Amino acid sequence: MLGPKIIVGLKGMEDIRAKPDSVVGNLEPVFDAVQDHYTKIGAPDDTVVHVIKAELSTKVGQLTEALAEEIDDCFQKYFPPCDGRMSILLHFVTHSNFFVDWTPVKAYDQLLLIVATISTRLFLGKELCNDMEWLKHTIAYTVTLMNAAHDIQRTHPLLRPFLYRTFESYKSHQAAHELTLTKVKPVIQSRREAMSKPDHEQYFDMTQWMLNERIKRGRQDTNYNYLAQAQLQLSFASIHTTSMALIHLIYDLCAEPQYQDIIRQELEEQLTLNGGYKGEIMKKLEKCDSIMKESQRHNPVGLSKHSRQTEIC
Repeated sequence: MLGPKIIVGLKGMEDIRAKPDSVVGNLEPVFDAVQDHYTKIGAPDDTVVHVIKAELSTKVGQLTEALAEEIDDCFQKYFPPCDGRMSILLHFVTHSNFFVDWTPVKAYDQLLLIVATISTRLFLGKELCNDMEWLKHTIAYTVTLMNAAHDIQRTHPLLRPFLYRTFESYKSHQAAHELTLTKVKPVIQSRREAMSKPDHEQYFDMTQWMLNERIKRGRQDTNYNYLAQAQLQLSFASIHTTSMALIHLIYDLCAEPQYQDIIRQELEEQLTLNGGYKGEIMKKLEKCDSIMKESQRHNPVGLSKHSRQTEIC
C-alpha cells in the first residue's frame, strides 16, 4: 500500500463508516495484504459484496434453524461425549481406578471444522458440508494464500512479475484454486440444471443468490472460475477469524465461569419464547452479544480493527 498510514480513534470511525466504498475502500487494504495483483483473490466486480449486503444480511435469520441443526450435528461429530475414561496419568500416580468425566479434544482444530461446515452450508449449500476434503481445503486456504503473499512481498517489486510463478507457495495457491473449481463446478452445474426447469425450487444460500445476481448482470460464467473464486474469498474472510473469536470466547468463559449461567439462562429463555432457533432469535441474545463483544475487544484479530484506503488530494 502506497502513501501514509493514519491511525484514527474510535470517534473518527463513525464518519469513516458513513463514507461510500468509492471514497473509502474497505477491500483495497485486504487485497494489498494478499498481493491480489498476483494471487488474483479479488473479484473483478462487486457481486459478492452486493449479495452479502442485499441478500445475506437481510435473510440470514431465515437460515437460523437450518444452521442450528447443522451445528448440532457438528458437535455430535467433532466433540465426542464424555465417556468416563480413566486418566492414565492419574492411574499411574495414584494406583487407583478413578474415572474422570471428561474427554480431551483439540478445541481449536474442532472449531475450525465446525465453522468450515457452517460456512459451507451458508455460502455453498448442503452438497459439500460432509466432504472432509473440501472442509480441510477451505481451512487450509488462508494459510496457503498468505504463504504465497508473504513470499511475493519479500521479493523486490521489480522482480516480482518475473519470479512469483516460480515460488512453491504460489504453485500451492494455484493448485488450491484448481481443487476449488473441481469441487464447486458440479454444484453450479446442478443448480443451473434445476433453474432451467419451470417448476424448480430456489435454493436458499449464497451460491444461489450469486447465480441469480450474475444472471441479472448478463454474466453466464461458463468457465465457473468466478463462482469458484468467490467461495475462496468467503472462506478466507470467515473461517479463521470466526474460529479465533470463538476459541477466545470459550477461554474467557472458562476464566470467568460466573458468566456461563447468565448466557445459558438467556438462551434457554429465548428458545422457550421463540419456539426454538427460529427467525431473529440471535438478535435477542443481548447478554451473549455483549459478552462476545467484550471478548473480542480483549482479543482482537489484528492491531487495527477496520482498515480503509482512500486517496489524499
